[in-house]
Amino acid sequence: MEYQPGSGARRRARGGDADVRFVSAVYAAFSHARGNGHPPSSPQDLAQGISSNGAIEVFINCCNTGTDRLFVTESWLTLRLPALRDALSDPISEVQAHALRLAVTKARHLGDVITFLKAQPLTWDGYDEMKRDLRAAHDCASMERGLFPWPVIIQALNDEALQRSHDSAAGMQQHLAECRPCPGCGREAADMRWVWVRYSTVRSLRGCVFEGWVVLCRPCGLQVERFGRYTMA
Repeated sequence: MEYQPGSGARRRARGGDADVRFVSAVYAAFSHARGNGHPPSSPQDLAQGISSNGAIEVFINCCNTGTDRLFVTESWLTLRLPALRDALSDPISEVQAHALRLAVTKARHLGDVITFLKAQPLTWDGYDEMKRDLRAAHDCASMERGLFPWPVIIQALNDEALQRSHDSAAGMQQHLAECRPCPGCGREAADMRWVWVRYSTVRSLRGCVFEGWVVLCRPCGLQVERFGRYTMA
């Protein structure tokens, strides 16, 4: 399969018409080869030492060959292939070749592979740890903003009659296995505050009511979990 994506400067251009032309040329060559009966490539053909253009050619030619292979379309590639190309050295390294094999066999999401390649010399273990840290930070930020408006939570906390009417020990026993620890301090579910909340909101033109438990880590100021049900008012 041959394609002509243009000069090096244009191949490395980010965004715009250059990327669209690059992807169109690659995908057209791929479709032409398949239409003329050329066999697909093997993931093992993605090897250290081949050029970055050659690696992309092999990568695309491995796709769309079965349920255990990545399925791509031209529009899908337009969003991802330029970033993948820019993350590769020329020629590609063994780490890069292995990452491409993981993506084409669906062992790793292509978005993760692109981010991993841009983060070299990070290992996969290091990348996974970085993702966990970022997810925890995102969770903390979301929990700090609140699953429900904080005035609603404070009002429920201060409503002693409402809290006495619902057994937090029973709620904890029912949901303890499902409740994650606080991502801020690691406090376990049994050591956090379980608050019964009734919250009315509006979705479209119909009222929606949540009733159930909200689990608070008070030292961190986070709403960690919620367990309950929504009903239409």
